[in-house]
Amino acid sequence: TPKRYTMRSNRCGVRLFLFLFFLLLAVGTAWAKITFKDFGALSDTDISPQGKTAFHSEISSSWYHAESKHFVYHFMSRQEAMEPYIGEAELYYGWVKEIFGVVKDSWNKKAHIFVFTKDAAWNKYNERARTSSESALAFTSGWELFIHHSSNADMRIKTVSHELTHVLLFRFLDGEPPLFLNEGFSEYVSYRAMLQKRGQNNAKIKIIQPIPAAEFIPLGKLHRMTSYPPGKVDVFYVESEALVRFLIRRWGGDKFYLLLKECARGKAFPQAVEKIYGVSFLTLEQ
Repeated sequence: TPKRYTMRSNRCGVRLFLFLFFLLLAVGTAWAKITFKDFGALSDTDISPQGKTAFHSEISSSWYHAESKHFVYHFMSRQEAMEPYIGEAELYYGWVKEIFGVVKDSWNKKAHIFVFTKDAAWNKYNERARTSSESALAFTSGWELFIHHSSNADMRIKTVSHELTHVLLFRFLDGEPPLFLNEGFSEYVSYRAMLQKRGQNNAKIKIIQPIPAAEFIPLGKLHRMTSYPPGKVDVFYVESEALVRFLIRRWGGDKFYLLLKECARGKAFPQAVEKIYGVSFLTLEQ
């Protein structure tokens, strides 16, 4: 009857209202975890010329700033999708600190993370900053990470975990480690991040498939590389991560940290291996 229809409609309307109310409340609560500040109110406002370029009016007329214990964040948007960056950054910081066995972090400066949400702004930024990263999702410069936000969660997690590890290596080392250790460790952390997203652990990292002899890069060449080998970039990353994984699992993260510090200070990788692990480079290579 018309009367029953009206009552049913009212009930549906109430349910819809309550659903939307609690949905908005949940969204608002989640987003409220980020406390935005004026730039001048941040505890660390020391940014590089590249960082200052991001604030140019031609790139974006507004930025939203926030901070956590070890990072300062600059968001181009107030979208809820920005919220995970804060938790993830501190998580990866904790991982690296734990792997290295660092008890006290004496570096007081905060790293800065710039999150671009608009394609045009990202392209314009790379043009003004004269970077070569327009086609990339992210790049780092010392204590700063510049990232083009991806709505794909897997892509975001893999990119942020990998690139942020470069920033953390800058934080925990006195110099730059060899390229293959830098990229290998960053891949190692990103694999762990992806496994965590899937509810797995490090023991479930997939076994590396044999690399064809024609593509394989001997360790004697790998450790000398200062740029990515043309045509073998993927192999370079795979081999670098595999070596880092082996070193950490065989001798522990604290010794791997010592190896990184020796190499960052200028000691050649073969000599650093012998000093830290007590094995010859030839033995490691075999």
